[in-house]
Amino acid sequence: MSDDEYTEGLWDKRKAERMIKVRLIVLIALAYFETSSAQDFSWHGYVQTNYSVRTTGLSPDSNKTDFLWADHRFQLKFTGSEGTARAFAKIDLFQNALKKQHELEIREAYVDYSPGRFDFRVGRQIITWGLGDLIFINDIFPKDWQAFFSGRPVEYLKIGVDGVKSTLTYPLVSIELAVLPFFEPDNFPTSRDFFLYDPLSRVTNRSEKRPDLSLQNSEQALRLYRNFRGYEISLYGYRGFFRTPSIMLDSASSSLTYIFPKL
Repeated sequence: MSDDEYTEGLWDKRKAERMIKVRLIVLIALAYFETSSAQDFSWHGYVQTNYSVRTTGLSPDSNKTDFLWADHRFQLKFTGSEGTARAFAKIDLFQNALKKQHELEIREAYVDYSPGRFDFRVGRQIITWGLGDLIFINDIFPKDWQAFFSGRPVEYLKIGVDGVKSTLTYPLVSIELAVLPFFEPDNFPTSRDFFLYDPLSRVTNRSEKRPDLSLQNSEQALRLYRNFRGYEISLYGYRGFFRTPSIMLDSASSSLTYIFPKL
């Protein structure tokens, strides 16, 4: 199995796992808000097409087309509220014209609860901390680099994470804490669509070892921040894993394993 086939297979599997995790939460929450308070339930959407084409006349050996991306997308957003609770979902239905596939992607699906100074968010959510000119220093949350470098809209650079995020707001300082039990790695470009050099191309036996689902391996991200004369001052902390895999070869260099070291 090539690195390209292995990576693509993992990505398809991850998408399926994410959909299963959040689909039930979304359906229950939206059904509740729609039936209990129809006047506070709304939805809207739009249709878009994304095309990205090479102009050099060159393409990787495994891909003879000039197109990096060609899809037709229908995005739906659902919002429902009831008192201090709110539900939100963003779902993409799209056709991948290159692969001739139809797919469904749940980008966000969460429930907010704001009883006072505390705000709680549970479900699939996109978290962005400390972004400046696409230089990610404090933002250690997963990203889809394949989508970014193939020319898709910049919103698709970020990948949603499943977890709980809580914010405590005070005049002196605000505290934001995110706890993520399900590890989500970055999605990197593959040699199917990009010119990439693989120094270990002869090693075809490849596997991946992701952090086990356990309390010990849950990720915690903490942010303390406040506004001071128009500037936001923040202090960040994170305990978890690198989202970029490292490679571990066996003694005979006949197989390799992708691992995600602690961070």
